Amino acid sequence: MKYTKTKAVLNQLVADLSQMSMIIHQTHWYMRGPNFLKLHPLMDEFMEEIDSQLDVISERLIALDGSPYSTLKEMVENG
Repeated sequence: MKYTKTKAVLNQLVADLSQMSMIIHQTHWYMRGPNFLKLHPLMDEFMEEIDSQLDVISERLIALDGSPYSTLKEMVENG
């Protein structure tokens, strides 16, 4: 099996970034307070950046004949 360690590290990134995205998404939904108008759109930017990174990492995994985590169960168990 080629690139075993690389695939494991990339999949760990998929799990970690996916969970981070969910935390930011929850923050985005429940944000309140005087800085709402400034911070609320910033959460969108953070989520877009994370999604972009997830796409690149997942495509790299597939190019290495790997399988990116794609279920919530996989991400929680490996995050």
